[in-house]
Order: sequence, then structure tokens, then C-alpha cells
Amino acid sequence: MKKKILIIGFGSIAKKLLKFLKKNINCEIAILRTSKKNSEQVGCNFFFKDNDALKFNPDYIFICSTANLHSFYFKKFKKLKANIFIEKPLLFKKDQIKHFEKYKYNSVVGYFLRFHPAIIYLKNFIKKNISKVRIVNLEAGYDVRKWRPNRKLDTTASTNKNLGGGALLELSHEIDIATWLFGYPSEIFCEQQKLSNLKSDVDDFTKIILNYKRRKTSILINLDLLQNKYSRSIKIILDNMVINFDYIKNQILLHKNKKTKKINFKFDLNDIYEKQIYFFLNRFKRNDKNIYNKYSDIISSVKLSKLLFQLSESSRLKKKLKFKLS
Repeated sequence: MKKKILIIGFGSIAKKLLKFLKKNINCEIAILRTSKKNSEQVGCNFFFKDNDALKFNPDYIFICSTANLHSFYFKKFKKLKANIFIEKPLLFKKDQIKHFEKYKYNSVVGYFLRFHPAIIYLKNFIKKNISKVRIVNLEAGYDVRKWRPNRKLDTTASTNKNLGGGALLELSHEIDIATWLFGYPSEIFCEQQKLSNLKSDVDDFTKIILNYKRRKTSILINLDLLQNKYSRSIKIILDNMVINFDYIKNQILLHKNKKTKKINFKFDLNDIYEKQIYFFLNRFKRNDKNIYNKYSDIISSVKLSKLLFQLSESSRLKKKLKFKLS
């Protein structure tokens, strides 16, 4: 039987997903959206009322709405007990956490960089050498006007506070990777700023410090929506070596004892995104303990959300905070 897939929302991410599904997956697709504009041009079923989408009874649900609606649609559709995929960030208000904390069914949250082969390489390396790690720098930046071309900045989710925009949430991949590689910190500091003259009400530059006092490790994260040229990298300083990873070049450099080892990867971000979708649709097994913690599910994303909210609180209070998962 064909898989029944429901896509909620019809923005750029949903359209990218639809294109991939139609090309690669034998499935019946339906889309839930609020606007009927251009719906007839897509060539699949559309629902404009939640109850009609519920009656479709999908096997898989992709929540691709703006972040402010993730919690709303999750509460509405979780009773179907379908496999649920939610685009990142999981949520954007602290009081929404309670709706997700006890969910135990199959789920994936869209932090797809965990599927990047270079990140997996770093994960395995750090697991063996974590006691030697001292300083980590993660950086991601891109001009939001190029990221969202032909869109008014005051209406796009990336630059609208009420829709869950801003550098902290839009670029939270870096924070997810930091905690996936190194665990959660004991102390945090964050400063969110709006440095540009763009017409938006969100932070376009955010700097973060995560301190691991017992391990004597500090992680520095810079996120921005300003850079004219896309930039993304990780630098890890250990007691006896330095590791550089450049996403653009898909290359890791290991510097040790005046020698450099180069490791190249042949994947791009679209490959990684598609790998995550394939995993969700075909290889996810709820009882396979070996794959837990290798991808981002609702349980791990609730923890990440708690960190994001406390980082925002640190910025508001303009001081360091002890991080608490409880």
C-alpha cells in the first residue's frame, strides 16, 4: 500500500519537501494550508480545514508551518499516533513545552545536520577525546535578503518575531550540533542584537557562550543573518591538536605536531536533507535503541528548546546563568 503523507503548511520548505516526495517516494500526498492561492497548480490533494485533514488519517505527518504554529498543529494531530516530522525549531514559547514532554511515539525534528557525514565523523572522534577538548568555535551566517529572495522582510518568518524568526531560532542548528557533540553546559551566556537597518523586529546577530566547568571546556557560537557570503564552520581546539571543519568546502583539517590531515566529504546540504527524509519514511524503527540519540526527536528537541529559552533569558537579563534542564 502507498504511504499516506500529510504536509502541513505550504511555504518554501513544504514545497521543497513536496518536490522530493513526488520524485522519490511512492505515496499519496495531501497538503493542509489556509490559503487556496495556486493550489490547483500543484497536482495533489489539498485540505483547508483541520477536520478534513484528520479524516485523511495519514501514516506520516510533516509539520512545515511557521514556528509559532508547530505546537498548535502538533496538539491537533498527535492523537492520530502517526509518525510526526516537525521542522525546526520545535517551538518558540516556553509555555508550549508541556504539550511535547510526554510524547512517546515516532518523531523526528528537522535538525538535519546530524546526518552530515562530517558531523558524524566529529561525533565519533569527540566521543573518544572529549576530555581533551578546551575551546570550540561554531559560526554560521548568511544575508537573510539572499536567503529569502523576493520576500518582504516584514512578512517572512525568518525576520518576524511573532512567527519565530531571528538568528537564535533560525540558526539553532549550530546549538543543536554543539549539544549533540558535547552535551549540555553548566553555565550559559547569550547576547542577542539587531545590528542592521533591516525592517525586522528580531535579532540578526547572536553570540553565545556555553561553559562546561567540570570538563574545563568553553564553546563560543556566533550566529548572524547579515553576511553577504554564506559562511559556516566549526573549530575544535584540543590539548594536542586543532580540528577545522568548513561546511562550504565539505572538508575537515586535523592539525597535529606540525602535520595536517585532510578529509574530504562529497555531500551537500540537499543530500543531507534528503537523507533525513528517507530515514524518517523508511528506516525509522521505534524499538531500535542503537539509533536513538543519533537524530533529533521530540524528546531531545524539548531539551534543546529549554536551552534556547534560557539563552534568550540570559540576553534579556544581560548576565550569565546556570543552565537547568528541569
